[in-house]
Amino acid sequence: MLKQAFKEWAAVCLALAEGRQSLLLRKGGIAETSVDFRPEHNRFWLYPTYTHQQAKALLPDAAPLLAQSESERPRSGVVRLSHFAEVSGVYHVHDLVPVLGRTHTAVATLCEAVLGQAYGTAPDPLFARTGAMRTDSVRFRTALVLLRLRYTLEEEVEEFAEEVVLAAFERREGRLHWLEPLETAGREIAAAARPVSNVSSEEKAEQIGWALQFLTSTPEWYAPIVALRVGALRAAHERLRKLTKAPRLRISPHEPPDILGCFVLLPSGAQQ
Repeated sequence: MLKQAFKEWAAVCLALAEGRQSLLLRKGGIAETSVDFRPEHNRFWLYPTYTHQQAKALLPDAAPLLAQSESERPRSGVVRLSHFAEVSGVYHVHDLVPVLGRTHTAVATLCEAVLGQAYGTAPDPLFARTGAMRTDSVRFRTALVLLRLRYTLEEEVEEFAEEVVLAAFERREGRLHWLEPLETAGREIAAAARPVSNVSSEEKAEQIGWALQFLTSTPEWYAPIVALRVGALRAAHERLRKLTKAPRLRISPHEPPDILGCFVLLPSGAQQ
């Protein structure tokens, strides 16, 4: 019977148990006498802890795991050990992993390959920027749009920044309705969607045309998403500013955002 346990945030223990994570990083303890740090035991229980785990220290996709771990939290005084782990390898990182910027040769080569697959004489459907799917994962016709947001950032100097957001919307009572949370709803719906029947090329073109026409005919359709992202960027800079005493940042979004992709999800029933 295992007598050793490894303490880790309960959300991380869930990620390990579900196979969503397989790697743990540790810098070693203050009592380490050798640079060759190794775990003392190769097999151990995962001991979920709750005191210090916090949403802002997790990736957005891990937020449901945090909520799940809190809902399954045992009563005070009870420790629940439901999974164990086995160390398959120990690897030492001596240098920081280089950051590949958008102008790096590797990034440029990858982009050229993807664009070639998407726009070549025989486009690969795996790289399509538009599409439609009939699925059980939505109750109403839902459109996913991949948006590129651009900003001018003015602090001591003027800089340019951009990011990509996958957002989802429905048509409700004749009006555009963005699904919330704005920043994650699109990714969650896309991850859960599975096709249940074929959609003809003609119907795909019709559905994509509907989504793009309905979206762009709505005045300032992008306003909620741009406002949310500008607010998030400003809040992040304010937190940094308190530590570094940096000048206040001015953020000017370029409107409207670019629509890079559009995918329509059709309910398998009759509701559209």
